[in-house]
Amino acid sequence: MTKKVFIKTVLFALLVSTYSACNGQTVKPIAKDAVALHFGDTVATVLASPSKVRAYILTMEKPTQKSRTVGGFTIKKNLGNVSATAYSILQFLLQDAANYAPDSVGVHKCYFEPYLAFEFAKGREKVCVLLAFNCECWGVVYNDKRIEAPYLCHRQLLRFAHGLLPDDRYINKLLTFMEDEK
Repeated sequence: MTKKVFIKTVLFALLVSTYSACNGQTVKPIAKDAVALHFGDTVATVLASPSKVRAYILTMEKPTQKSRTVGGFTIKKNLGNVSATAYSILQFLLQDAANYAPDSVGVHKCYFEPYLAFEFAKGREKVCVLLAFNCECWGVVYNDKRIEAPYLCHRQLLRFAHGLLPDDRYINKLLTFMEDEK
């Protein structure tokens, strides 16, 4: 194990322990089952062991014939491939049943406006995970079908997004607002 990988592993463990301490709960990852319960077995399989993950910043502009889309939304910026170290944090948050509001899949009271998309690919299968910070929901798109669910890990997802995009004005604004609410 290289020093860089060891440091990243330790940082990830600190993130997980901070998450547990902040919420006053123990983290109970249920691996594939939480994802399968909310989004289906195939989605869970692709998310658990992708061969490649790409990230995108989205815009709410309507797609044109020239624009590229992912998950049904227009791509503002292609962020490229995401490292396993980075996307493993998103996998962990998705797999933790404590991050899903009980009986809430498909139920939320705001307009779903995802800002980030992560396209997980495994062979010919593709699953797109959408993060909508405006209404604290994530969505999953598989076979052109989108399922949305409110999440209970807003702070952790914002910090994850900030780790990927430390200079992003929108993410930084949300983080500042969140810190002001403490």
